[in-house]
Amino acid sequence: MARILAGIGVSTALAAGSLEATGPAETLPDRQGPSASLAALRAWVGKAQPEMLVLVHPPPPDPSFRDIRPTLAIGIAETFPILTETGESRPQPAVPGHPLAESLARALVAADFDLAIRRVLPLPQEAAGALRLLGPPWVAPVVPIAVNTSTAPLPRPARLFALGRALRHALPALPSEGRVLILAVGGLAQGPAAGSAGGAGAPAAAEFLDPLLDRPALLAARSAADFAAGPAGVEGMIWLAMRAALPPQVVCRCRIAHAPHGALLALLLLEPEPAGSTARGAA
Repeated sequence: MARILAGIGVSTALAAGSLEATGPAETLPDRQGPSASLAALRAWVGKAQPEMLVLVHPPPPDPSFRDIRPTLAIGIAETFPILTETGESRPQPAVPGHPLAESLARALVAADFDLAIRRVLPLPQEAAGALRLLGPPWVAPVVPIAVNTSTAPLPRPARLFALGRALRHALPALPSEGRVLILAVGGLAQGPAAGSAGGAGAPAAAEFLDPLLDRPALLAARSAADFAAGPAGVEGMIWLAMRAALPPQVVCRCRIAHAPHGALLALLLLEPEPAGSTARGAA
């Protein structure tokens, strides 16, 4: 059975520019936040050696998504190309798909959580940038799940929360053992609240990241309009899928909340609570 090692949330502002980096995390641009925390994240991922990455991300700039806009789509393919914001392919190695993606899709359908299946699913560059933050291309095969956060009607936050819970139960049902990371990529607030201060005490970070750890069900009860008008922004809903895939009690191993230029550079690394410890969270 597959085992979920951790959940990682990355804001798109933090992921921006990482595709151009070729060295270790310490050499990533300063605007991407504290390099020591990024180095610690990479060290953790390297030690954990994940075998599957379930990547939940915004839709790609793909013309086919304008004609048929699935609310949720899972990618089942050998590789996934990377598209720029203009819809052009990036000169990067294609991201490898995981051979158990179809088995995961079947397990989700068996749990009455059916997603559109895409045999061709390009990845937006911010999603690939988040993958790049974890290590050199690419640390593990990917099962991408694209979430419509751009065109009405949008999914409810509760639907993303339910997706995470469905993943929590579907992944252990896979026909092979494996170590899994859940990676959520979504842009967070870029307004005055986000840019008012740097560091972990930035208001936008506290107003979203704190309840995400401790009271995610309260965030899930909000509407998409609440998210769009709030400190997280509409793509913050995507982070709910990552959090709900983890058990109620989690340990926060890494947290970045840095807002030097208005865009919130945010990252969370959450592990399931080890047996016998005291941790935060209630899902």
